[in-house]
Amino acid sequence: MFGAIFLTWFALNRAQQKSKRYQWLVFFTFGFLVIELLRLIFLWEKGGVSIWQLPLQLCSVPLYVYPILSFNKNRAWVRQWFFPTAFATTMLAG
Repeated sequence: MFGAIFLTWFALNRAQQKSKRYQWLVFFTFGFLVIELLRLIFLWEKGGVSIWQLPLQLCSVPLYVYPILSFNKNRAWVRQWFFPTAFATTMLAG
């Protein structure tokens, strides 16, 4: 859901300053990590953690890709390779 909101907002505000877009990217990066952490804590408390609940599935790809994008913003090859990956997997997983 965060990915869809971000993509819609990003498409509508292309003229926005790059620093503001970067702030949103960092916000969603930490948002993905917090939500995943809360999910794992909830499952741990309920005793429902199994191998299928580990963050190694398609839905968890943003957990790995968005930090790469957020903290390597000055490298052109990072943007070239990881932006399409981040957006495509977020849309597929969502």
